[in-house]
Amino acid sequence: MESELLFAETMKANNRRYDFEVHKASNGDCYLLVRESRQRQDKLVTSGTIMVYVDHLQGFRRAMRVALQFMKGSSKHSSPHTDGAKAYDVAGIRQSFPQAYAKWTSEDDDRLKALFTDGWKVDELAAEFQRKPSAIGSRLRKLGLIEEN
Repeated sequence: MESELLFAETMKANNRRYDFEVHKASNGDCYLLVRESRQRQDKLVTSGTIMVYVDHLQGFRRAMRVALQFMKGSSKHSSPHTDGAKAYDVAGIRQSFPQAYAKWTSEDDDRLKALFTDGWKVDELAAEFQRKPSAIGSRLRKLGLIEEN
């Protein structure tokens, strides 16, 4: 696939190198290419590559922000999967959103569809259903009422 390089930035850390490139594909779509390479003897060896297209940037940015926030709050030597601890506190979240992480019922789905169709905004629905706005957005996507990011 032929592409045009529009932007490039490199970050070096010890024997690792991270290349951030923005390309324009032959069909006109732009995408971000992130490549990790390591110096091995006399050559640079690529160990991982990620391609993110423009229409996926919002979701990618959100997931990246959450992962980085988690890393910032974790100790350097612990893994979220080794001690059984969750990356979130349901009881704490339920202080603000009492129905957070509760199972959706078919009645909830029907009511959500009706209110959304009537023009209610995500924040209004979140208050009505006592759930996080992100949970409302996820449910609307699952029900096919809004498109995936």
